Amino acid sequence: AVHAGNLSGWLSRLAKDDIDAVLLDLRLPESQGLETLDRTLSLAPDTPVIVLTGSSDETLTLEAMQRGAQDYLVKGDFDCNLLTLSVCHAVERKKAEMALRRSEVMFREFVENAGDLICQVDTNGAYVYVSPNAESILGYAPQELIGKSFFDLMPPEDARRVAGVLGEAVQSGRAFSLLEHVVMRKDGRLRTLECGGRPVFDEKGALTGFRGISRDITERRRMEQQLRASEERFRHLVEHAADALFLCDRDKKFMDVNRAACVSLGYSRRELLGMSVADVEIGVPADTVSRLGQELRIGDTRTVEGVHRRKDGTVFPVEVRLGMFESKEGPLVLAMARDITERKQAERALKESEERLRQSQKLETVGRLAGGIAHDFNNLLTAIDAYCEFLLAEFAPGDKRHGDVEGIRQAGERAASLTRQLLAFSRRQVLNPEVLSLNSVVEGVEKMLRRTIGENINLVTALRPDLRPVRVDPGQMEQIILNLAVNARDAMPHGGKLILETANVEFEEAQDYGQFTVPRGLYVMLAVSDTGAGMDKDALSHLFEPFFTTKEQGKGTGLGLSTVYGIVKQSQGYILVYSEPGQGSTFKIYLPCVARPVLGEAAGASPPAVQVPGAPRPAGASPLAVQAPLPGGQGPSKPPRGEGPGALRPAEANIQDLLGRGSETILLVEDDPVVFRPTLRSLRQSGYKVLGSCNGEEAVEICRRYAEKIDLVITDMVMPRLSGRELVGRLTALRPEMKVLYISGYTDETVFRNGILEPGMQFLQKPFTPAALARKVREVLGA
Repeated sequence: AVHAGNLSGWLSRLAKDDIDAVLLDLRLPESQGLETLDRTLSLAPDTPVIVLTGSSDETLTLEAMQRGAQDYLVKGDFDCNLLTLSVCHAVERKKAEMALRRSEVMFREFVENAGDLICQVDTNGAYVYVSPNAESILGYAPQELIGKSFFDLMPPEDARRVAGVLGEAVQSGRAFSLLEHVVMRKDGRLRTLECGGRPVFDEKGALTGFRGISRDITERRRMEQQLRASEERFRHLVEHAADALFLCDRDKKFMDVNRAACVSLGYSRRELLGMSVADVEIGVPADTVSRLGQELRIGDTRTVEGVHRRKDGTVFPVEVRLGMFESKEGPLVLAMARDITERKQAERALKESEERLRQSQKLETVGRLAGGIAHDFNNLLTAIDAYCEFLLAEFAPGDKRHGDVEGIRQAGERAASLTRQLLAFSRRQVLNPEVLSLNSVVEGVEKMLRRTIGENINLVTALRPDLRPVRVDPGQMEQIILNLAVNARDAMPHGGKLILETANVEFEEAQDYGQFTVPRGLYVMLAVSDTGAGMDKDALSHLFEPFFTTKEQGKGTGLGLSTVYGIVKQSQGYILVYSEPGQGSTFKIYLPCVARPVLGEAAGASPPAVQVPGAPRPAGASPLAVQAPLPGGQGPSKPPRGEGPGALRPAEANIQDLLGRGSETILLVEDDPVVFRPTLRSLRQSGYKVLGSCNGEEAVEICRRYAEKIDLVITDMVMPRLSGRELVGRLTALRPEMKVLYISGYTDETVFRNGILEPGMQFLQKPFTPAALARKVREVLGA
């Protein structure tokens, strides 16, 4: 019990303490009469208050009770028992009052926020109460409907029908439900309502009306009508479908068939409904059919090929697409069978022509490869020719060593001829599938690709170390990678990034891509992505059609991607294309994995490293192999600049007499040290002052810092990060008077096609001899 002797003290205790009931003297100091009660209730409205008065003033007592007091006691006129009883009753009444208030609030909120119309009508159908959402359903404010008969809102026919139902309910005094009728909104629109009501009786048991709920089912009825129309259209579509449709139960018995099924098999509808799958399907073994039925799940789809037998005994190949769905009868299977006789005939004809198509595509691909391979050979041959010239100058013509070096030089000339013949080289070969890791295929063509696509394209490989094995033809897979890589190169004329990626993929459910479905299972993915021009929707729609090409006349046969598509399909794989104009392209190929391990793959072998373009080649790394290993070497290293291999030896003086001398300053930019060193040496032997650099950025810095005049820059056409043309643009901005000589191992056509060299620019094709270089330098400096 808490006691306070004045109003301020009491109010302070009331604000701090948890009070369950209050005995309040209306005559507290600092307050008079009912003010004490008002201030107490304002601070604790949910606490029961019992008023203590000094006299039995009924007027004061009644006023206190009306203001919220639960009870009153007259001082000196009650004992302990009466006080305890009064407090207990006050607390219980307050709890009941608060519960009632909460219930009323909850009921009011429920009614006012209900989506349905809640109303009460009298026995004549006049509204007595209408919930606030009447305005959203009927367009009338609630007060507009009070006293109005709901029959006035109905069309006459509905009003007569509902009046009959209401009359029966009034006579029987029973509830009614699911009464559907139409009402007209205030704005004239018609709505369909579904209502029900329970009888309401007064305290004497007399029926006064009905209280119920009306639900707007207009949209539901509209959707049901649309569904019925859709079912009719679907039934019409099924009956007139070109493909045979069979509805089967779990026992593979036919429950329904369409007209095409009857026509294709020669049976009547009644005959087929008494048959099962086993009576018509002879191409798929019974155990396979049983297994498919057991594996198929709701929502699954499977596509299989089989052979159907007609009533007359003839057979024909079919492609059957299976799907399972739930129905009242339980799970059912819908089978759509398509006669693929013509397709099989076309496939046989296509198989005969595929070898010719692949050969045609291979010729085009080899032609494209030739530029890159020739570039690699020509760099090496440039060095061979130069060192042969150096040695020939040291030995007299009668010296045996002179003849040996001459033999090397002649072999170099034959090799140069071979690179020219490589442009038209191609041959047929037998291809057979084998179990392998796609990583080995990617690694096998990676070095070739780096030369094929050009140094202005960054080639990146991301290979999954624990890649699952697949059964494919390695030659065909190389063809796929080469075709896609060359297309990517052509889509990036100004450079970009080409990414080759492998990964393990598991589809837990069949993947539907519209034109085809990839069954669930384990796959290996090969992705080829570029940052090129991309393709629009029109090009994508024709992408795999034979002889379709977006290239200019004479630059492609249009068989590249159709060949890729055919190889993928023959390998039981799937190919997807993602592309948008300006966003590059990604080709994803999914091949089913096999359980058999890759032959020759050691357990626990180290995973293949991801090769990053521009990284130095590891020592001893095998160079690109076509028929036999070609010459190779280490990755680029920084060549010497003013001193080193270029220093003259007395025996080299004879070369200077033959070549003629010069005293100008030349800046040599060549990223391949195999070419850089002999070129630097031959220029210095010719008397020139040579500044050397192995990359474009370094050359720009040399040009900026070198104080004296630079008469000529000799630069390779294609280099990492900064091409020869871009380099010259930056150098001539610093030194406009400086002359330029381009050198390259690519053919002239390749250089022009890439837009690197313009007519009128000075150009020297690799391989070249020191004498040819000296003549060209004098020609450019003298121009």
